[in-house]
Amino acid sequence: MMKPTNRKSLPVLVKYLALFIVFPFFSKCQDKLSDGLTEEKSNAQVSVDETYRGNLLFNSNLKFFRYRPRSKDSADGKPMRERVIKHLKDLDVWGVRESVGVLEVNRLKRRKGSFIDFPYMDSIYRRLDEEGIRYATELRLDRVVANPDNFGPVWEENARYVVEEIGKYYGTKPLYYSAVNEPFLPGMREDGVPLTVDQVMRVQEVVYTTLKAVNPEIVVLSCPISGGRIDKGVELAERGITQYCDYFGVHKHNDIGEDGHNEGGTDVWRIIDRAEEMGYPRRPMVMDENGTRLTLPQVWEGATEADARTYKARWIGNDLVQMKALGFKYIVMYAVIKSQANGGEYNILDKNRPLANGFERYEREYQAYKELWRLEPHLLSNGINGGFEEANPDKSRGWVVCFKGNPRIGMQTSVPQEWESVDFVKNDPSGAFKGNNYLKMSKPVRPLTQISANRCRRLVEGLTPGQRYKLCARVKLTGAASKANLRAMGFDVLGKEKAEKEVTYAESDGKYVHAEVSFVAGNEWAVISLEHNGAGTASWDEITFTK
Repeated sequence: MMKPTNRKSLPVLVKYLALFIVFPFFSKCQDKLSDGLTEEKSNAQVSVDETYRGNLLFNSNLKFFRYRPRSKDSADGKPMRERVIKHLKDLDVWGVRESVGVLEVNRLKRRKGSFIDFPYMDSIYRRLDEEGIRYATELRLDRVVANPDNFGPVWEENARYVVEEIGKYYGTKPLYYSAVNEPFLPGMREDGVPLTVDQVMRVQEVVYTTLKAVNPEIVVLSCPISGGRIDKGVELAERGITQYCDYFGVHKHNDIGEDGHNEGGTDVWRIIDRAEEMGYPRRPMVMDENGTRLTLPQVWEGATEADARTYKARWIGNDLVQMKALGFKYIVMYAVIKSQANGGEYNILDKNRPLANGFERYEREYQAYKELWRLEPHLLSNGINGGFEEANPDKSRGWVVCFKGNPRIGMQTSVPQEWESVDFVKNDPSGAFKGNNYLKMSKPVRPLTQISANRCRRLVEGLTPGQRYKLCARVKLTGAASKANLRAMGFDVLGKEKAEKEVTYAESDGKYVHAEVSFVAGNEWAVISLEHNGAGTASWDEITFTK
């Protein structure tokens, strides 16, 4: 008898097809950059349909395509921005991260009373409004605000003025505002001197209190820290940073997941745990920057560019389930174009090859983001192929076999080593619980000193926050030391609740046994995780996900 496919008959909810309704606003700013008075502000707030369209944003870097004088911007800047926007639409991007970098022009720092060139900023932000694309706004205060007294009273007066004016003008349109990017990284500072914890706390308090005074509904991100500075994040938590943010921001690249370098980002919730321990608010987290360079040539001298880009495209599917499993409120892909890191290897468009309607694409990575970083392929209403009777398109899509994003050692191919110990077995009814197919895990090719388990995961979108869900599976173990774990992950916006069930060989004794967990969704998604410790074998079948 064929297994059920777990497809549901519920219609796809209209809310996933809703468009954002954005009314453009107009400013009365002068077409110049000077130190006069700020122009009159628009008090009208944009009307936005908050229907969930996913939580995946793209770092678009439109800010780099701006030119002065305005005549040059019209000739050179605007056409370039329009090319990027066409790609954003093609990728079905609903949100981006953009900074107010226009205020950095000629390194002219803003002081209290300075002219703030909103019309020039709107050459980016208004266009995004017109296209129905939401945005998160980086304020970059360390670069745009005059700081003659090292974050003293004069700086505070200047900073509060700039933040207040921007807050009044843009209001709640941004998904969130952030103050300073990677404050502890010397390379992000104009003077090469990282900020101290005291300085970050001061900046954060000034920005938070100023924006909340403008409108309590404005959302504020903490100054996002780089993934290697979790220790600084914990220190900020101990000092009470979560009093002055709605979300805590982090950046993590290349190696995401339990076996990634520097704990692969899985330790970030330690920051929020520590804040709660100290009596401060527990906050959701935002992965404010996430991407990868071409890592394969670092461990395989024979890797061609095609090999490296194929590996990166596979990384994108792996990265998606790993990020979603961590439960972040938003995840920002880095970058569409114009990243300078590692010679531009993070980009999916080649800035040096503009075309009539866009830019030359790095096709493998571009298509992976286009196909995977959206809701539709992952909706629960489309089924989860829990019996593995349908062909899994690729081990980086559908049911994703997780692997080290930066292999570091041991690779001689663009196929991740972790894939070799996890198989989608076909036409073997004797080994399945039902039907003909099942998932089998065996001893990893990559040593267990480098990875901690076999993991196969699937993203499930379209959940209803507040609704209880049940995840069930059949699992069969061989080998006395064999252990398996069924987990639901990423469903708690505060990263605290767990849902997992361990199965030992003693319980299975070579036969299929039932495993089950349940949870209340805090996010609109969850990640199913099938795990095996690599001793003996584990066979998985009949995975169901129901209310």
